[in-house]
Amino acid sequence: MNKDEKKKFIENYFNGNEEEKIKCLNYKNEKMPDSLFKYTRANEHVYDLICDDLLFLPKIEKLNDPYEIQLFYDIEKIAKEFSFKNRKIVKKEVNGAEIEAEYYKDMAQEDKKELNDIIHEINENIKNKLSIVCLAERNNINPMWAHYADNHEGICIEYDLKKYENTFLKAICFPINYVEKNDVTDDLISLVVYKNLENVIFLLKVATTKSKDWEYENEWRIVFIENDFNYSDFYSNKHYTTFIKPKSIYLGLKIGKNIKKEIMDICKFRKINLYQMVKKDHNFILKPNIILKFNLDKLCPINL
Repeated sequence: MNKDEKKKFIENYFNGNEEEKIKCLNYKNEKMPDSLFKYTRANEHVYDLICDDLLFLPKIEKLNDPYEIQLFYDIEKIAKEFSFKNRKIVKKEVNGAEIEAEYYKDMAQEDKKELNDIIHEINENIKNKLSIVCLAERNNINPMWAHYADNHEGICIEYDLKKYENTFLKAICFPINYVEKNDVTDDLISLVVYKNLENVIFLLKVATTKSKDWEYENEWRIVFIENDFNYSDFYSNKHYTTFIKPKSIYLGLKIGKNIKKEIMDICKFRKINLYQMVKKDHNFILKPNIILKFNLDKLCPINL
């Protein structure tokens, strides 16, 4: 799914009606990458991922972007719409120029505090209800190995989500929209003032929007929304969710010998492909060397 296809999906999905949303989801599921990758540390929790097919579900505050789920908005514009709608303030026209009733400003000032409280509650609600699984399109992104896989001492897990039969998981998997500025003023007007924007759509839009500074990650997110939208039954417990069996595991450049041996034994038993990431000789691109490869349920060991 290239940038133009992602842009087309994002614009049509978040602005379309129900029928258009269904078409967009089908389009996204067809165009999504064949594989998505999870970079992670090789600690005691990694066995939950590769042995039990679980995925950790961090809350928003545990993610590393300080602007995660940050709502940027123009309270003056929202208060103006709120006052005109709820107090029925009518604009007057004098000599062809539009002016506002003098008492509008006082009322808007009163409204701003109430609106800020409402928006703060919305923001807190988002933080409490959302859990996010972060995945990447590629397994050879150097900064990702450094930031998320313990400076190349961890692993990268490949998932073949596109071919997975669980349509629910694919339906809640979205590409990230990277933007220069994320102003949600108009969305908040629709949500708070006119109440013609669904809560779940607003939550998804906020959860899948990030600064362009993070664009190198090529991120996709599986977004879980608790309780109100009947997703809670999908949780195995409060920290993990049942996921799918890994297709392959990629070992970091600096993986320790002991953990490498343990992961190799698991991959042999579970028939999961295993690769060792190595440096190419003439550029800065990491490449995977095969350690274990499965074909028609037959193990083909490669000399280490």
